Amino acid sequence: LTVVEFDSKRLAAVRRGVRAGTKIADAVCFARDLGNHPGNTATPTYLATKARSVARRLGLRCRVLDEAAMKKLGMGALLGVSAGSHEPARFIILEHGAVSGKKRRRKPLVFVGKGVTFDAGGISIKSAAGMGEMKMDMSGAAAVLGAMQGVADLDLAQPVVGIVPATENLLDGKSMKPGDVLRTMLGKTIEIDNTDAEGRLLLCAIVGQQGRVDLDRVLIVLEVQDHIGPVARRVDEHVRPDPAMQQVVACATCNRVAPAIAVDRVVAVATGQHVIACAARQAVIAIAALKRIE
Repeated sequence: LTVVEFDSKRLAAVRRGVRAGTKIADAVCFARDLGNHPGNTATPTYLATKARSVARRLGLRCRVLDEAAMKKLGMGALLGVSAGSHEPARFIILEHGAVSGKKRRRKPLVFVGKGVTFDAGGISIKSAAGMGEMKMDMSGAAAVLGAMQGVADLDLAQPVVGIVPATENLLDGKSMKPGDVLRTMLGKTIEIDNTDAEGRLLLCAIVGQQGRVDLDRVLIVLEVQDHIGPVARRVDEHVRPDPAMQQVVACATCNRVAPAIAVDRVVAVATGQHVIACAARQAVIAIAALKRIE
């Protein structure tokens, strides 16, 4: 990349901008690359491996819970979704900056990304048409991992936590069924009506994490369906607290799940089909939001 600037007084600012822009572009490409991978490559374990790699390279703290650890914590909703897959689920947590303890100066912001690496719908199976695109049902997770790479690479002062519940949603003899009852880590029970509504079950695991970290705000990166498209498009244009955003998150994650975790920002909403470019945009908008907060 060659940038030409004739005003010597602006050279320092231009260099800073180029460096920041390059790091953000790298984060976008990372998110896009994850979304491009086929479902038999980008498994929950693969996402966890990528998260660990980014953490080692850029100094993030990374914790990955396996299914045994999730069972011990009582994450019945997430484990219910993963029951139909031979690929084990993973719960990924990335931390940038001092998110707790005496060194903490600010409450952390939290990115949450849905990581369903392939969504066949479970027993409530989707139609065959377009099912190949369901490898991109992890685009929220890709955006969060990309955003966390950008946050660390830019070395932002704001502490940030990235959370990715990762699983497949397939059908098998052990799959959850309509009518089954799952128990969350908060002790709440959920009766399954449609196994293709797995996104809200993954978010239940996030709700359970709320009491473990004193959060400032939660930024959810998710995909919502066309029936709330007009509101979603309006939200997509803003990265600031807005009552309409809470309405969209509540609708997209089913009733009162999202407001229960004090969501006051939605970082980009991909309407309709799960498009790789949306995951990349989400990562950029998330980083841009943090730069404004700084």
